[in-house]
Amino acid sequence: MSGRGQEALAHLVEALRLFRRLPEPQAAAETAALIADDLLAEGRPEQAIKYAEIAANTHEQGTVQRVLATQRLIRCHMMLGRLAEANTLVEALIPVARRTPGDLTFRAILADSLAQSSELLPLLGLDDGGEAEARAREAITVYDQLLAAGTNAQALHISRAGACLTLAGALRMRGRPAEAVQPLREAVAALERFSPGNPMQAGLLSRAMLMLGDALMEAGRALEAGLVFHRGTQVTRDPLARAVAHARFGACQQDLWRDDAADAALRVSADLLRGLPREATSDLLQDVLRRRLALLEKAGRSAEAQAIQDELARLAP
Repeated sequence: MSGRGQEALAHLVEALRLFRRLPEPQAAAETAALIADDLLAEGRPEQAIKYAEIAANTHEQGTVQRVLATQRLIRCHMMLGRLAEANTLVEALIPVARRTPGDLTFRAILADSLAQSSELLPLLGLDDGGEAEARAREAITVYDQLLAAGTNAQALHISRAGACLTLAGALRMRGRPAEAVQPLREAVAALERFSPGNPMQAGLLSRAMLMLGDALMEAGRALEAGLVFHRGTQVTRDPLARAVAHARFGACQQDLWRDDAADAALRVSADLLRGLPREATSDLLQDVLRRRLALLEKAGRSAEAQAIQDELARLAP
């Protein structure tokens, strides 16, 4: 956050303190929401959650402001990995959002909540994919209705893309990767259009491309998967995500018997992984090196193969 942004945030925090002392609950809730939104935009959920809780607990029950504040609090919990807390709030919010079908704001909140539920249920082991699929499909339908009604905000397209990812995840969980390809293509197209310049959305685009490539591989469409993985290596900026994209591309090329392309991609992946903390990357690095070893032995490059063997021995637990 810039110096001016920090100063503005400090003024908002002071205003919140004054509003809470007066007391001015409505003004306090709105100010807390502004602070939480600024902190979330900076990727600081651990600080935002305090203010999100103030906003959610201060607005009156049943109002659109309370529902919006609860949705913000859910996002904080999910970003912090507090999945059970997020799920409790989501399950309570869905029926509230359904009560006002004619209000576009409540419809948008319903779609967001359904998409979040679709992601949370499998992660918490509460669903085998069936309910997650149904909720993701309903979320996408509601997003499409909002778009048809003229609500054409960028955030709505990105949220719909997120729902497509959760739908694809549920379909793959249920052994239907071919059906996951179309929603993943829709997600990638939306994110490529609406995410440039936004680091958080760029991460979502990388995830979508990897999921699409994986689904194509699982569906027996390795040629298409190779194109997607190659594109993923070009758009991904995070070092770990780049390493994963190159590893997937290399493995795909290896399956297609394109040994030179496979080795080049795996070598890039290994170089990236070596520069990252070992505790988070050791398993992937070992898998990449084993694949490289097979290619080097096949090509008769014994000296390079021996170096890989030595590195694998050092990495072994």
